[in-house]
Amino acid sequence: MTVKNLGATGHAFKAESFEKVAENLKANNIDRIQLTPGKITTEFDWSKNCYTPALANYIKEKLVGIHISSLGCYINMAADGDSEVERFKKNIEFAKFADADIICTETGRRDTLEETRSADNYRRVLETGKKMAECAEKFGVTVGIEVHNHHSIWNIELLKKFLDEINSPNMCCLLDPVGLLDVENIDRQQELFDVYFDNFRDKIRLVHLKDMDFIDGKKTVVPVGTGKIDFDYLFKKIEENICAIDMIVESVNPEYIINGIKYFQKYL
Repeated sequence: MTVKNLGATGHAFKAESFEKVAENLKANNIDRIQLTPGKITTEFDWSKNCYTPALANYIKEKLVGIHISSLGCYINMAADGDSEVERFKKNIEFAKFADADIICTETGRRDTLEETRSADNYRRVLETGKKMAECAEKFGVTVGIEVHNHHSIWNIELLKKFLDEINSPNMCCLLDPVGLLDVENIDRQQELFDVYFDNFRDKIRLVHLKDMDFIDGKKTVVPVGTGKIDFDYLFKKIEENICAIDMIVESVNPEYIINGIKYFQKYL
């Protein structure tokens, strides 16, 4: 048996205060979230120095009964300079005090797909990843890297190379099938799920759940159960490989999340 806990993107239920956010979540029977503090409420001026232990404790008090499965801090690891990685490092410290299970990000991109997939950009992203891992180890926080097929870490092979070269117990992965799949590999999704779990079974810390289809040739998020994702096979692989996992139904649309959670109940 696998314990599968369903949660939601927190800022789909955003409100003027964290207390009201908690009310919105509990009214919809949601007890775990991916938290992106600056998006979930206007209670604070997020341009200030907000990422302090005191604010983390305040949020935990107001969200009592709501578990923070992940802290979202999506940066562009391919950017020049240190501003993006420094922002992420502040969020790593905040994740510790907020008791988030994981802090997650995609890897970002350069101006063109060719440059994004270049060896030079991979070296840039790897160096950024090493800085993130060093900070995560210092604070005892787990970082989850998400594959996105138009970003710097864009397939399973590159994610494995990245994690192997960083070689940190605090650098793991977040499985998002919609990021992993696109028009050129959607027909191979069962094979790709097999390879993903074969490579990262011990490093998967979170799953993002949403559905997609191709409309006018463009990948588009659609209501759960109406698109191309083979959820039967995905949940089979989860059942075979993991004892317990949090899964975030990802959207900024509350109705999408509520209907998605209802759909996924059959897999619990």
